Amino acid sequence: MVLIDANLQTEAAGKWTFRLTSDDGSQLWISGRQVIDNDGLHGMRERSGTIQVDQIGPRNVRVEFFERGGGAGIIVRWEGPGTGKSVVPSNAWSYTP
Repeated sequence: MVLIDANLQTEAAGKWTFRLTSDDGSQLWISGRQVIDNDGLHGMRERSGTIQVDQIGPRNVRVEFFERGGGAGIIVRWEGPGTGKSVVPSNAWSYTP
């Protein structure tokens, strides 16, 4: 299992849609709330979830991913006010040990 526990910076208030595309299972939590469940054994498959962001700033994000066999991959995308559907850029992520 691969685990990402980091902070994600959103730049605008409003509705944000997050998308996980993975082969096999993946799950995404934001501020302790599960937003996406893309669990199970499957090829690359996208699932999405939407949250309301009332204040801009960093949020704790946890991504879990596992691979059982065959192909492997995971992509985290977002879409929100002023941001079209795109891969979450590396400068939006931060980590504090």
